[in-house]
Amino acid sequence: MIVLQKQKTYRELKNRVRFTTTINLGYDTLLKEISNETRINKSKLVDEALELLFEKYNKKYNEK
Repeated sequence: MIVLQKQKTYRELKNRVRFTTTINLGYDTLLKEISNETRINKSKLVDEALELLFEKYNKKYNEK
């Protein structure tokens, strides 16, 4: 008997979690622009924005 494994559509992430949301169209345009100018991928830019948000609300993030 041959057992076929279900092929994964996406590779497994070790240090990140997939997060889906919607944003304002203008935010998307600016985020792409900043990403292109800085050559920093959008997910890292979103990380930076979240860190600023956490700081604003005095939330401490402890990296595992």
